[in-house]
Amino acid sequence: SVIMPLVDKIFTKEVMPKSTNNYSVVLSSENYDSHSFVKNLITVAPPLKTHYCEGDFNINVFLQSETTRRNLKFAPLNCDVKITIKAPVRLYNSNENNTLFGSIFNSIKKILPGRINSFNTQLYNFMTNENLRLNKSEYSRDEQNMNYGFSLDDKINIASEFLNSINLFDNFPSVVYVLSHSGCKSSNLSIQHFECSFCNGKINNLNAVVIVDFLNCFDVRKNLKKRGINIPDQTVFIAGLLNFFNLTIEYYNSDKITTHSNHLIFQEYLNKAIAQVRLPKNLSSKNKEFKSILFIGNTEKVNLEALSNQFIRTYNYENDTQGGILKSILNKYIETYLSINLDYYLSIMDNTIFGSGNELAHNVINDIGVTTEYGGDLRIGLSLQKTHNYLPVKLKIIIEQNPEIVLSILNKTEKLSNLADKEWVEIFIKSPETSQLYKYNNNRFIIMETPISSQ
Repeated sequence: SVIMPLVDKIFTKEVMPKSTNNYSVVLSSENYDSHSFVKNLITVAPPLKTHYCEGDFNINVFLQSETTRRNLKFAPLNCDVKITIKAPVRLYNSNENNTLFGSIFNSIKKILPGRINSFNTQLYNFMTNENLRLNKSEYSRDEQNMNYGFSLDDKINIASEFLNSINLFDNFPSVVYVLSHSGCKSSNLSIQHFECSFCNGKINNLNAVVIVDFLNCFDVRKNLKKRGINIPDQTVFIAGLLNFFNLTIEYYNSDKITTHSNHLIFQEYLNKAIAQVRLPKNLSSKNKEFKSILFIGNTEKVNLEALSNQFIRTYNYENDTQGGILKSILNKYIETYLSINLDYYLSIMDNTIFGSGNELAHNVINDIGVTTEYGGDLRIGLSLQKTHNYLPVKLKIIIEQNPEIVLSILNKTEKLSNLADKEWVEIFIKSPETSQLYKYNNNRFIIMETPISSQ
């Protein structure tokens, strides 16, 4: 089996220097440049902890412009969003061309080189704590009844769930960076592949700004302490945006970063790490199974090099004895992980029907999809250039947990069990107690023939 040597490689890791506990980085892993950034950061910076999670950072909202009343969804496509927040600016996107100026500007944007066109990045620079109306108390009674703004209980629940899910609830460092990521939309034929698929194809810096605002709030911290999460007063959360086309990092809560001495030191390492990020020309030659693995486990104890260009999700089975955190992760995000994987799988299997053909003949239709030249059907799949070196591989989920707990989750969640039973995903369990590898098959976990190496 191909999976067995891979799992063995994942759980074989050299002893790393102990973290200085001064810095910690939280980021999403669906963007493959994030792996290169972290690799560079580990090389140039003192030992630090990294936490991987989905790009929405547990923040699912509609953002509404106070001038145009337009709503932008910052949440996974299948997520039922209940809360709306407002911003005192006009929101634009590449679809907004209902004026002569807008049409001309959109035309100019389409022909600008990627590194010049940071249009969408700049749009969200207003996202600071002062500009966003996050609190329910800032809205009228009628708006409050329509779920505008977050209550204190909302903030506490979201912050608690977020910290527990990424295994960050004690031994807090002095600075925690929550880093979103950005791509370029100047030639964006498949919007979800350049921006955050977990934020409905948008730059996810709004989500980072909001969760950081919650975690820096005194009242939230005071109530988190009652739940066993004691964030020291000196710990500061900082929201940032990794711009992989300009190779820069933008920070948002400037009131925190201008005075914090540790940030002033550590930002030099961050700048060096992102400056060394390069877009690989032949990425597929190194890993032909792109976005085909979802690893859910303790990322501090595994070899992340073996998971290059795959999905990584920080999770600690020791703090989830009942499986509640794991169930929440799978139930909320499995469809998004699968949709990204199927974009590649189906486009590789039959690019004529499910893909979009040769990029050279593409005509972009309002960022919805493409047509071939100026006719034909609207196509939303990946192009030949993005898929020609990859293998069509369905999603494999590798979970570090006891098989009994995972089986219980599958039996209680019809959506997950259907995907596994109908072989849309393959589920493998690495038992932390026996170091044995299990595979899900017909509502049970069977032992793989050869055990993987023990820790």
